Amino acid sequence: MEQYRGQRALLTDLYQFTMAYGYWLSGRHRERAEFELFFREAPFQGGFALFFGLSDCVTYLQDFSFSPSDITYLQSIMADNVDKKFYEYLQTVDASEVTLSSFQEGSVVFAREPLIKVTGPLLVVQLLETTLLALVNYASLVGTNAARFRLAAGPHKKLVEMGLRRAQGPDGGFSASKYSYLGGFDATSNVLAGKLCGIPVSGTVAHSYVSSFTSPDEVHCRLVQVNENPCMKLSEDLEKMTIPGSKDVYRLYDSTGYPFLDLLALEGEPQTTLDQEVEFHQVGTVTETVRVTPIRAERQHIVYFKHGQRLNHESIASIELIRTHAQESLNKFSQGHLNLDDPQPYKVAVTEKLHGLLTSLRRANSLQ
Repeated sequence: MEQYRGQRALLTDLYQFTMAYGYWLSGRHRERAEFELFFREAPFQGGFALFFGLSDCVTYLQDFSFSPSDITYLQSIMADNVDKKFYEYLQTVDASEVTLSSFQEGSVVFAREPLIKVTGPLLVVQLLETTLLALVNYASLVGTNAARFRLAAGPHKKLVEMGLRRAQGPDGGFSASKYSYLGGFDATSNVLAGKLCGIPVSGTVAHSYVSSFTSPDEVHCRLVQVNENPCMKLSEDLEKMTIPGSKDVYRLYDSTGYPFLDLLALEGEPQTTLDQEVEFHQVGTVTETVRVTPIRAERQHIVYFKHGQRLNHESIASIELIRTHAQESLNKFSQGHLNLDDPQPYKVAVTEKLHGLLTSLRRANSLQ
């Protein structure tokens, strides 16, 4: 919430500073790096998620810096042999060299595709990782849960969120109220959320409805590129293997007008051919391919933060714009992909060029 604005640089794990010190000590702290946020499985055994938390991420980047009291505290908790010049360097650190691009907030998203790409100096983006995950994880989980309730209830029934008294503390309660509204609820019983966010306030009885905000998976952050050299996490489990390189995401539509596949391409690749059959490699498999005939392709990632400034802020300028986009994004999909039980799997695939990079890196690492 607002009381943490300007203080979130320390809202991270201690080991992030340990790694940052290692980068600084080895002279790697200025290397250009890119991290991606993604999830491996949709929450609630469903087929999709809604992406939320972007506006908070951009605000966090705008405010990111270390105060003198932050530095003093870090000196008190880190090892005694840490070079004092490291703390001097931290006083100069901010997000002015960071670029963030992502799906529009409120978009329908799927497993294994990058929700957010963060590019910047290796030390800086490492320090950003934990907080960005925290801002996206809970927001997307609550918003997705709310959307599922809206799909189950239909468009006309009034849904009121009243979980504040059993929430994960005041901050969790405030966020749940906000993102339940963005996901499709009509109102909240939380008066403070009503005041600060402009959410309609309602409630007639002292019986709290509480839903479980647990998930079979969560958002992850992985390093995919350093100094323009692609890198990946290897695993015998293909679902846990990351996809290397800086990527674009395209949403492909068929002749019925519905999206049917999200395509991951290396940044700079030509857009896929339309109106004729093409072959892609399905994510999470070694040999399985899909042959499709896309009629339309929409690039999904937009740059929202660069050179210390918000960009394209119109889409995240108000809570009502985000809420409207979430409903419009859901309405674009066929019912089969949105089913609450046994949803039709939505395909995510990679281009031939990206598949070739993934294969070559996997082979090179297996020979080492």
